[in-house]
This record gives sequence, structure tokens and C-alpha cells, in this order.
Amino acid sequence: FGKYPRISFEPVNGELRLLGASIETYLLEKSRIVRQMPNERNYHVFYEVLAGASAEQRSLWSLPEPGNCHYLNQSGCLTVAMHDDPVEFTNFCQALRTMDMPDVSMQTLFMCMSGLLYLGNVNFVEEHGQTASSTKVVPTDPDVLKQAAVLLGLDPLQLEAALTLRKMTTTARGQTETFMVNLDLTKCAYTRDALSKAIYSALFEWAVKFVNTQLCSDNQNDAHVFVGILDIFGFESFATNGFEQLLINFANEKLQATFNAHVFMAEQELYAIEGISWKSVQWPDNSGCINLYMQKERGKAPGLLHLLDEVGRLPSMTDKDYCARLHDAHTGHPNFPRPDRRNVTLCFKVLHYAGEVTYTVTGFLDKNNDTVSNDLQELCSESEHDLLALIFDEMLHPLPEIAPAYGKDTSNVSSMGGSTDSVPKLDLTRASTSDMSVRSSRRSKAAGCSAPISKAFSSLGVTFSRQMTAMVAELNSTRCNFVRCIKPNYGMQPGLFDTQYTVTQLRHTGMLQCCELLKHGYPTRIAYSEVRERYSSVMLPELKALLCSLRPRDFASAILYGFEVPRHLYQLGDTRLFFRAGGVASLDEIRHCDMTVHGTRLAKRVHRWVALRRYHRAIAYTLMCCQLVWLLRRVRALAAWRMNYSIVRIYARSLRRLYRRVVSSKRAALIQATARMRGPRLTFKKHAAALFAARDAKALAEKETYAVISVQAVLRGNLSRLQFRREQAAIAEIKNKCSSATLLQSLFRGMQGRRECARRLQALLEVLIPQVERLQRWWRVVLSEKLLRKVRSVVDRYTDGHKALMRELSAMRTTYASLAAAATELSDAERFLRASFQNRSRNAEVPHKSSGGRRFELWVSLKVGFPPETAGVLPAFAGHQIFSARSAVLRRAGIYFKDFFSDPTNAEKRDEDGHFRVQRSWKHFDAILDYIRDGSCALPKAYVPSTYDNRPASSEEQELLEFLREAHFYGLEPLVDLVIPKVISLKYGENPQLLQLLRKRGII
Repeated sequence: FGKYPRISFEPVNGELRLLGASIETYLLEKSRIVRQMPNERNYHVFYEVLAGASAEQRSLWSLPEPGNCHYLNQSGCLTVAMHDDPVEFTNFCQALRTMDMPDVSMQTLFMCMSGLLYLGNVNFVEEHGQTASSTKVVPTDPDVLKQAAVLLGLDPLQLEAALTLRKMTTTARGQTETFMVNLDLTKCAYTRDALSKAIYSALFEWAVKFVNTQLCSDNQNDAHVFVGILDIFGFESFATNGFEQLLINFANEKLQATFNAHVFMAEQELYAIEGISWKSVQWPDNSGCINLYMQKERGKAPGLLHLLDEVGRLPSMTDKDYCARLHDAHTGHPNFPRPDRRNVTLCFKVLHYAGEVTYTVTGFLDKNNDTVSNDLQELCSESEHDLLALIFDEMLHPLPEIAPAYGKDTSNVSSMGGSTDSVPKLDLTRASTSDMSVRSSRRSKAAGCSAPISKAFSSLGVTFSRQMTAMVAELNSTRCNFVRCIKPNYGMQPGLFDTQYTVTQLRHTGMLQCCELLKHGYPTRIAYSEVRERYSSVMLPELKALLCSLRPRDFASAILYGFEVPRHLYQLGDTRLFFRAGGVASLDEIRHCDMTVHGTRLAKRVHRWVALRRYHRAIAYTLMCCQLVWLLRRVRALAAWRMNYSIVRIYARSLRRLYRRVVSSKRAALIQATARMRGPRLTFKKHAAALFAARDAKALAEKETYAVISVQAVLRGNLSRLQFRREQAAIAEIKNKCSSATLLQSLFRGMQGRRECARRLQALLEVLIPQVERLQRWWRVVLSEKLLRKVRSVVDRYTDGHKALMRELSAMRTTYASLAAAATELSDAERFLRASFQNRSRNAEVPHKSSGGRRFELWVSLKVGFPPETAGVLPAFAGHQIFSARSAVLRRAGIYFKDFFSDPTNAEKRDEDGHFRVQRSWKHFDAILDYIRDGSCALPKAYVPSTYDNRPASSEEQELLEFLREAHFYGLEPLVDLVIPKVISLKYGENPQLLQLLRKRGII
């Protein structure tokens, strides 16, 4: 159903040299040998041999006519258009000779294929005896059986016995008994077909492995560069689907999942890593269907293939039993719909990514059983053809230690299924008489010592599942490219394009989601370094200095902003520039534009982009500082609140205990007081009841009085309103009788009043507007000064830290520079005297025993740590640590140890435990000691405390600064030179201007 050729290469001098090749096959369709679908042929090699063999070859191999072969004439299709069988047979033979296959092996292959055709024509009939037990099955035509046996190199009687009888072995009470059982007509035909499939499968596997042996090289297994092409059948859904379609569709499900992972998931992960915002694309997830096939977990129903394996191992199980177990285990699964009730006993449905497929379980158990009985294997191992005998002999008695005797070493050829067991690569050109004798001796030894190894049940479905898992694992470890094959029509007719059928395939294979991914995503990616290299040369001279000082990402952003590229066509990632489909064309137009025309506007927009960038950064830093100040205040307030709350709780607990003690001591007095106040309380209640009654009577009288007053007030109000309306009517009547002169006077007075009001308002505004403007200017100045003070405080704190660090690093550099200058200023005489003194001191380190001189031991122990009285005062780790080192190594170390161990008088400066005290923190001393010993050490990293760790967290910058101070204390100048650039890069980043200034000052 599929093949996977691989071509391996070896890099030699920067080029790839062809190293070798291999071929891996998947799921040989054995059932095609014995039966075919309508309008389908058997394997082409049968028709090619029958059509292309010469007269001599036809006579030698006893080739029959295709129409007379049961294995070839079942489907009614003997020829295929555009497939010339004679020409293909010639090409096939030429390919075998190109692979250096011996003529003996080629003759054996063709004779065995002819024998399989005769074996398929063997039919059986029952021969009745006098009793029912004497009835047996015999071939209808013994001559056909004899011809098949001769071509296969088998004994005719043994072949007939193997096809009609079955050897049964029983063991009881330590005794083994073997007897023969007659087979019925159905089982005889099944055994015949099983033998045909076993022989063809064995020859096919041997041929593939022989080709792999010829193509591989000795070091091919070490090659990391290869090109592989996986060619496998596509999704199949016919009117009747069997075991083969189940496995093919399972392989396509695995490949579809791999396609989704490489195309969709990888694309979205890239966008997430680069920080690109985009519209997510939903693709069909077929993991549920794959789990339905392969699921094998405790507490869950086994998958289709594993359940088939379990049922196949049980005795007396049928295809219907397997179908019933499937429905019992997976009913309700979203990918396992229930079929029609009329077909539920023989059919089941699976919802694949390409649609529902109905499978018929007829023949599932037989096709899944990949086991060949020992009777048939023993029969073929006694064949007169050495090739066939050796193959089946290895299956019966596997002895891996003699496998290299037949050909090349097979250790470098492994299958995609992950199995390292391989059939020996037979080379009959080397199979001499000694080889035959070895085989004969091995057979006799195996027959005399033990019975042939009985092969356990082999499940074809589980084996194929493992092959697919290994294949997908290798595909995931490589760079995959997918080629989607789309059929234009269902009948595979030329010149016919079925739109609906094609769109269905595109939808099922996920191609529509790929198009949507290209629509909403950014398929074109360009590295920032490539953008700088491509467009920096076409910029104006006055812009080059400005743009070249920017980072590559900022350079690309400034170029796109300057040329007004639409923002929706691109996005800026962390490491590259992303364009939508066709968006990169707008960027390519920049290289061909006239800078004399667009240069002025480009310069203005680039300068504007730089100003906006600086402004946004300043605002961001200011907001960040404000946020940090707010957080600091909040943390301090919370800490104060927690402390006050704890104090209040402590006081509350103490007051509660005091209250309980006081109350417990006064309980007796409380009881007595309660008893004594019972009488007065009753008197008080009676008096209170009388008071409440009097109060209620008074309230009732007040309510009645209020009601009377309210009624009277309403009546008087009505009378007043009537009087008011009469007066209003009289006034209106008098106004209507007034003359027009009165009206004109009133209008004139109104106009004069409005003019006076406008004049006064204008004078007021002339005075107030300047005052308001001065007030606004003053308020802006106040706000600006407030913001400036905040920014200045942040800048001052940052500047103080920077100055302190620079002073410290400059002091380190000055120390080593002064030491170097002092060394260079020595005269020749001083150098001679110092060298002689060092020689004398070196010689004095090993004094004579009788001289009583002092010297350092070969190994010394160092007690590193501050004294106990400095605990809690110095910022160092508490306690001390003991380290050991060679005194000679320490003497050649930095200034501290060189001065100490070069003076023999310091040999007695030890504590009571015999250690040399080093009053310094032991936090980084282990790494410094590694550097003194080996010249290299691991620099400290940032520390993140665990849950129960009291040590505070620290950044990598803090750890490296502490480590630098320790290295400077011990005078390790090379280590100081190594750590200073890393500290500066962590603190200030990649700032080229600052780094250049520090180089001028000699700090780095």
C-alpha cells in the first residue's frame, strides 16, 4: 500500500556526496494474490512474465496461459491500457541484473511465481470411504499439483499432505503425542491460499532486502542528510470496504495529523513566538479518530486494531464476534456512528476526516492473522530451491550469528517500523557447498535437540500500527513538504473535471484551511538583517548615519513608515518582518523609486518616526517609574497594615483572656444581683406600661388636632386662590386698556438697559481674560515643574548607580594598570635580582629535613568565610566553607594567593584546625577555585528561590557583579577582563555609543 525510498548523502568538503539508498514497504496486499476486485488485476509481475518470457523461458518455467490461471482470471481483467507487459518484463529483468542478482536467484523467482499460478489451480474433492472417518479430501487433478510441486521444488506427496492434513500435537502427563487430522474442503482451499501468500510475501521481502543490501553502504546508518519520498495510497471509500481499506484510511489519518501539525500548529506557534497578532484558523482535528484506532490504556476500551488483535488470539472467534465487541466497546464514540440496524452484525462505521466509511468485517480475522503454520514452513524449508529453502529455514530456526555469511552486513539497514530483526540478505553467488553443509547441520541439530520454534500469533494490524507510528516519528524529525494529489473525477477519465467532487477533496484534505491561513496570516517573511542589507545602500547620505545607528528592527520600521507602506500589510516580529500575501511588493518598490523626488518627504517622515519613538519611550519610562513608585507605596502600606493588624490581634487575645477571668470571678455576685432585681423589675414594667399608655393617648389627641387644622387650612387656601384669580383678571383688564405710549416707553427703557449691560460685560471681560490666561500659564508651569522633579529624581538615582559602577570598574582597571606599569618600569638589574630572589624562594620551599625550614604542604585547606562576629552586618552568606587545593596552583594564581603563598613565613598562619583563613564570602569561591585550577569556570546565573527557600531572588546582573568583585579581590585579572563586558552588556544592553565611550576610557 505504500513505499518509502530514501537516498542518503554524506557531506564532503562542503558538498553532498551520494552515500546509498534504501526502500521501505508498508502492508503488502497479500489477499490480492488469491482474489481481486472486479476490473482489477493481480500483481503486474505475473502478467509481465507470462507475456514477455521467451519460448525457451516458457518451456523452462512451464508457464501457463493467463486465462487458465485461477489466480488471474477471477476479475475478468487480463490487460491494462498504457501498460506494455513484454516491455515491462524486459525492464524488470534488466533492473535485477543491474542490482547484480545472480541468475540462479532470478530463475528461482520466476519458477516460484509459475508454481504459485499452478498451485492456485489445485482444487479439492471429497473421496468417501466405507465409514465417515475414512472420508478424505484429494486433489481433483494430481498432475496440476505435481507440476506446482516441481516448480516450487517440493515433494508432491508432502505438498498434498500439507494441504489436506494438519499435524496436531498434544501433551499429557509429560508425554507428547502427534497425530494427523483430515481437513475439509474449505480448510484445504484456505491452506492452499495461505501457502501461496506466504511464499509470495517471503520472496517479495527477500527481494526488497536484497535491493537494500546492494544499495546501502557501510556508514549509511551514520548519515544525517537524506531525501525520502513517502508514496502511499490515498483515502479509500468503496461500496464494500474491508480490512485493507481500514488500514489504508488509518495511514491517511496519521498523515493528515502530521500535515496539520506541520502546517497549522507550526505556523501558529511561530506567530506566538514572534509576537504576531492574527486571526486564528480552525482546522479539523482528527486525533479522536486516531485514538479510536490505536487506544490502549488501562480503564478504557481498546482501539479497533488492538481489539482485533485480542479477538484473533482467542479460540473459536468469528468476524461477527469481533463486530459485536466493537459496538459494545465504542458505542457513543463521536467517531464511531452506529450503522443501519439491518447491517449491525457485519458492519461498522468510522467517521474519518474525509467522511463516514462503512466497513464490512467479513474476513477481518483471517486477513489480520499474519501467522504461517509450522507445517507449511517445514515443507518450504525442504525445497530443492536453495533460495526458498534458506528463507523459510531462517523463519523456522533463526540464528542471527550466521547471517553475515550470506552477504553484506545488515546492521546498517533498519526498517521504518522500528524493528531491528531483518531477514538475511542472501547472496547465492557465495552460497557454496560449505554453506549448504552448514544449513544441513543446522537443520539436523535443530531437529535433534528441539522442535522448531512455534511462531506466536502475529497481528498484521498491530504491526502496521507500529510502522505508522515510527514513520510519523521520522517525518516529525525532518523537514516535511507535502504534495496533495486531487482526482478531477471519480471515474478517473481524461478531460473531465467534477467541481463538486474536487471541492469535497479540497475540504477533506484541509486545503481550504490552508487558503484561509494564507489569507489571514503572513506567509512572506524577511529577516531584519536582510532588510538592512538590501535598502541601506539606496538611502540618502544624510539618512544613512541616522538609520545605521538603529537596530535592525527599528531600521525596518523606520523604512516602512518613511515610505508610507500600509500598516495592515505587515507586522514586526521579534526576529523578522512579516508580510501578507502580495505585501512584499510594496517594499520592493522602494529600491526603484527616485530619491530626488521622494527623498525630502522620506527624510521628514524618518525624522518624525525617530522623534515619535523617543517621545513614546520617554512617556513609557515615566509611566513605568510612576507605577513603580505607586507599587512601592502600596507594598509599604500593606506591610504597615499587617504589622498593625498583628499588634491589634495580640492585644485582642490578651483582653479576651482578661475579660474571661474577671467575668468568671463575678458570676456568683451576678446571680444574686439578678435574683434581687426581680421585684423592682416587675414594678418598673408596670410603671413603664402606664407611661406607654399615656404616651399613646397623647399621640392620638395630637393626630386629631392636626387633622382638624389641615382641613381648615385647605378650605382657607381655596378661598385665597379664588380671590387671587379675580385680582389677576382685573389687572389684565386694566393692562389691555393702557395706551401705546406706555408700551413704547417700556421698550425704549429695555433697550437702554440691555446696552448698558453689554457695555459693562465688555469692560469686565477686558479685565478678566488676561487674568485667566496668566492663571493658566502659571498652572502649566506648576504641573511641568512637578513632572520635571519626578523625572529628575528617577534620572538622579539611575545616574548615581551608574557613576558608582563606573568608579568601581575604573578602580579595578587602574589597579591592574598600575601593577603592569610598575612591572614595566623595573630595570634590568632589578629584574635579575627579583628573578634570583624568586628562584631562592622556590628552592627554599623544599628545605632539607635537618634544616628546620618552613614550607607549605602539597595540598592546603582553605577556610573561606567571614568571622562569626560579622554575621548580620556584612552582605555575605553566613558561616564558612572548607576548600582544598594544591599550594603550587594557588601560588601561580592572582595577586592575593600569589603574595600569600610566595612568602614561606605564612606557612604557620593557620587556625586551630589547620586551615588557612580567607576572610571573604564563600558564595562564589567554588567557581573561582575552578578557574584557578582549570582556567575556566561557569559564570553564575540569576537565582530564583524555591518555595521553602529563604534566600532572596537575584538577577543575573547582581550575581555577575558580586562574582566580579570577588575575582578582583583575589587579583584574577583575566577573569575580571572576561566578566566586565558581560556585566556591562546585561546592565546597558547593546548600546553602541555607550560601548564606544567605555572602550575609550579603557573600562572594556
